[in-house]
Amino acid sequence: MTISDPLEDVLRRLGAKLSAWQVRALYLGAHASADLELGPQHLLPEILGDAEVGEHEQDARENLGVLLSPWNELTEAARKGVRLSTMPAVTAASTVDELRALAERRAAEIDAFMTGLGAGGDLDDLEPDEQPYHFLATTQSLLEGLDKQLARWTKADLPTLRATLSTTTSAIEDAMTEALRIGATLRREQIAELRGQVISKPKPGRNEPCPCGSGRKWKRCCGAAS
Repeated sequence: MTISDPLEDVLRRLGAKLSAWQVRALYLGAHASADLELGPQHLLPEILGDAEVGEHEQDARENLGVLLSPWNELTEAARKGVRLSTMPAVTAASTVDELRALAERRAAEIDAFMTGLGAGGDLDDLEPDEQPYHFLATTQSLLEGLDKQLARWTKADLPTLRATLSTTTSAIEDAMTEALRIGATLRREQIAELRGQVISKPKPGRNEPCPCGSGRKWKRCCGAAS
């Protein structure tokens, strides 16, 4: 059983705003954030809207367990590289409606990813041409505008469009993977900076009170070993 099966069931029962594959993309976007404090609990309003988590305490606890469990599972997926949700294979016999559904899903996944990223405030200071975020935003616009293009495609053109959408999916996955790499790097830099602030804290003078709170002088307490 995939992680989306119980998740989809809970989302459906709660009348959530998002489907399982949108939640996955939302969590991936949050994983790309540089915010050290951002967690899945902060994203529940995006997922549920005004819906209650459960009818009673036990029900709410079980539902929360399902809603939050993909977060940790996607931590490993983020390190290996993003793979977007799968859909039935598109073939030369596929209809325009099937191709439109694929394009709409990819656009919605980008939207959810960027929402997760923005939950940490990472989109506030971005330059308009900063990669890979600019690529994702541009691709989303192209996918959302695909309806007009599809209206002009003939049956003979569908294999070409299928290949285009397949290539686009790979490019989106690569851009999301790069965003995750950037986020991980920024978080590591913040952690290193915080550790450095602790390590570089000035040492008390020999006759100053020891910072451990013992009431003794530094040279007679923690400073004696140094």
